[in-house]
Amino acid sequence: MGESPANKKFLIWGTGNTAEACFQSYSFIQTLHCYEIIGFATNTRHKWGTEFHGRPVFPPDRLREINYDGISVWSKFHKEEILRQMRTELRIPEEKIQDIFGPIREKLCLKYAGSADAEILDTLRRVEERPDLTHFYFRPPEPEELPPGLDFRSHEVFFDDSCGLRFVLFEGKRLYLARSYNLFFSENGKICTGNFWAEQQPHSPHIYESPAVKVENGDVLVDAGACEGNFSLHHIDRVKRVYLIECQEDWMEALRHTFAPYREKVVFLPAFLGEGDTERTACLDSLIPEPVDFLKMDIEGAERSALRGGTRLLSQNPGMKCSICAYHRHGDEAAIREILTERGFSTEVSTGYMLFLLDEEVQRDPEFRRGIVRGVKR
Repeated sequence: MGESPANKKFLIWGTGNTAEACFQSYSFIQTLHCYEIIGFATNTRHKWGTEFHGRPVFPPDRLREINYDGISVWSKFHKEEILRQMRTELRIPEEKIQDIFGPIREKLCLKYAGSADAEILDTLRRVEERPDLTHFYFRPPEPEELPPGLDFRSHEVFFDDSCGLRFVLFEGKRLYLARSYNLFFSENGKICTGNFWAEQQPHSPHIYESPAVKVENGDVLVDAGACEGNFSLHHIDRVKRVYLIECQEDWMEALRHTFAPYREKVVFLPAFLGEGDTERTACLDSLIPEPVDFLKMDIEGAERSALRGGTRLLSQNPGMKCSICAYHRHGDEAAIREILTERGFSTEVSTGYMLFLLDEEVQRDPEFRRGIVRGVKR
């Protein structure tokens, strides 16, 4: 009988930014944890003898002394050079040079290789080209494609002593971070975090707005699953009112500080959305007392039940627009479009596809999903 995957020990070649991204992918993909990473290799001398994510970092000539089953290259720009070194200088057997993410890539190739959908094939090609696995695969925008005044660089992180919260400057406004937020890194000697508008850049499958579905001046906006509040903060100066719905207490605390300068037009609603009012959930029809112009919803897979709990809200306002996340669960795109169509909406989907690896169902049986279903009330 062959060796059980649970016994496979892997070495990784690479300790740079690409390796960091790949390790994050490996960390949250539970189905890959049957492959144990026992160490890292690098040609960078000053890293020899140190640790990377708690594993020892070896010089290449030490690899002959280590017992391992597979070795993966986590390097974007030097992969071919490293592979040549592994094969010719170190004489590593070809069968040991493996892609630790290979099982997921192979399942996607088997599922979609015969597809006639050009967007699926483009996504599949990008999955095969990247060293790591991520949620998003799309062409980065050219500078001339970016909306005026927007950039997608990282944010420097500041600290507000008055409330004990960190914040970034988002479009010139303070955007506060939850106390539990920890996605920080060092960049040019500064503490930074990723850009909170990156998912909204051109070609992304996670864009909430389109030419037909966008927030207009004077709109009443419902932001369900507000999280850090970037979408509402982006539109705060043009809307009449914003309802911020967020179930996580630490993010609600941060939201109250972010939107303190706009408190006259913001309603804070700490709630879990559901189909009805229960001990655990509240429904949209109970929470929102007035006609709504734009509904944005990103609530981690509860979108279907939340929409069913908003029958009145979705029925009362001709011209209402909505933008609903459809990637959290298998079948969400079709189910959400059906719910909206039944309530008189014409619908569209965002371009491209996502690989939502936080869903364990996707880890076991990988599939591409549309990011957003948008609708306009006819």
